[in-house]
Amino acid sequence: MYWQGGEREKKHQADTNLKHCVTKISGDSTLAGLMYTGVLIGGNPIWPTHFRWGYGWPYRLKGYQELTEAENGSIGEALREARTRCAALCALAEPESRACLLAGILLVD
Repeated sequence: MYWQGGEREKKHQADTNLKHCVTKISGDSTLAGLMYTGVLIGGNPIWPTHFRWGYGWPYRLKGYQELTEAENGSIGEALREARTRCAALCALAEPESRACLLAGILLVD
């Protein structure tokens, strides 16, 4: 996931997952391709933006380095909390709603 950051291969996988997700949810492969190109370029960890690769950590020129043990621990806690919140929200909505489908895609390990 983008907020986590990590190795270059993980970013490639996240970018590809986004493209497939947008295609699945919207049915528009052109839109998916444009978004893929956008994150490929704009999601680079060198940019000091709120949407860069690894945006969940304070900005530093870490690039595509492997996450530390402490960072992985923080990620585990954040994902458990997010899954709990999403499950509660989806229980109030239609389980097949776009929001619930998207949450299911975004919160995979």
